[in-house]
Amino acid sequence: MTQKARRALKKLARVLLDMAIANGKADDYEARLGEVEKVFKRQPKVAKFLDAPLFELKERTDTVRLLAGSCNLDDLLVKTLELLVEQSLLYAISDFVGMYSALLMERKGILEVEVVTSVPLKQADRDAILDALKLLYPGLSLHLKEVRDPELLGGFVLYVEDREVDLSLLGELDQLLSWMMA
Repeated sequence: MTQKARRALKKLARVLLDMAIANGKADDYEARLGEVEKVFKRQPKVAKFLDAPLFELKERTDTVRLLAGSCNLDDLLVKTLELLVEQSLLYAISDFVGMYSALLMERKGILEVEVVTSVPLKQADRDAILDALKLLYPGLSLHLKEVRDPELLGGFVLYVEDREVDLSLLGELDQLLSWMMA
């Protein structure tokens, strides 16, 4: 996904969250979006079909409305899905739902941090990562989510908000190569 698309999704997630909070539905919307995400995960070709400009926009948005009916979505969530279709971003529904959830957690004072490693982190490493992040994000409760990637040679990759910090062996080699080529 391009940075432009990522920024558009995040902006839309932020707007939706603000409106959901104003309506007292922030947690309900998170649950409903999770249901929508499950529908598209079960049928991944549907999102690709709805993003493809093979059919008129009205036909594609009508199809989204039919799918939304099965998830009992209100008008604001339906309009949000229609906007994703209009912008050909429905393929990234999982990213959108993740962004909405992360923004909601942040509003609640919780910041989710994803760390990708090839092996489980030792408690001392986990504590060191959290201690460093607490300096950058004071006042927030940090939630560390570990993800395994056996192809990662060593080190780890950290994802915080929209940032990626690549401290893997391959990342460091890429940086060294870029420096040598400059």
